Amino acid sequence: EVYKSEGFVLDATLGAHPQMQGAYHSHAKPYRLYESFGTDSHSPIVGFAFDGNPVYGPYGYSDPTNPASAIIRMKSGYSQRNITTRTTLPYGVALTSANYGPAVNATYPIGTYVEDYEWLASNNGDLDKYNGRFCITPEYPQGTYAYFVTIDAAGTPQFPYYIGIEYYGAPQTADLQPNPNITIPTTSDVSCELPLGLNQAVQKSVVAYPNPSNGQFTISLPDLSGTSSVDIFEPGGKLVFSTVSDTNEIPVVISNSSPTLILKVKNGGNEYVTKMVMK
Repeated sequence: EVYKSEGFVLDATLGAHPQMQGAYHSHAKPYRLYESFGTDSHSPIVGFAFDGNPVYGPYGYSDPTNPASAIIRMKSGYSQRNITTRTTLPYGVALTSANYGPAVNATYPIGTYVEDYEWLASNNGDLDKYNGRFCITPEYPQGTYAYFVTIDAAGTPQFPYYIGIEYYGAPQTADLQPNPNITIPTTSDVSCELPLGLNQAVQKSVVAYPNPSNGQFTISLPDLSGTSSVDIFEPGGKLVFSTVSDTNEIPVVISNSSPTLILKVKNGGNEYVTKMVMK
């Protein structure tokens, strides 16, 4: 479950970070996206899922078919399972021993994996197991199936964030390909004025080698100058290494860590994140 494992390294504005190739992306609700939206009106559409259904922000009508009903924050029906071992999937499906997950512990706490969650009717959520419902919305007065972003009262993202374990509808297979070729029919011309976006920032190099590592490796910062702070975390957020350095080569020795580590470098007001694999 990526947000649980990497949420602590996401930035404080959009809840996002760059992946290893530099693409900036989010794993859950962008933190400040909804600050300009009130909590007393239906949330706007924030996107469309691959099955074509709209995804709305966190607020909707308390009565799904009555736009005059009160506005409420949508509550997910998911909760963390009450387990100490990972030998079954949600709803009792038994795994073979070769597919067991690690036991619940400090390194892999409950919530580390998607399979640590289950949807229960007894949770009295507003949304089904797909994290949506059929309802009337401002854009669909006749009704539509719609997904909703899930957050708690403080605005913190809540599992499953946008869409449940699977889609309500059938995704378009072309959307799931690495380089899709999709034709979108139009009924009229659309004109746009530049700029449509911002130029991509120059990707600075932060390299850890060897990767995978046996616990002894070097962090190389060839394109950075000045003082850099380096923090290394286990997926659950435990800090296992921290230093501040003015050099471009930083030796690291870590023992008894989890199989995956997250490296976070701060330099000159910028942050760079990459992953390490331990053997």
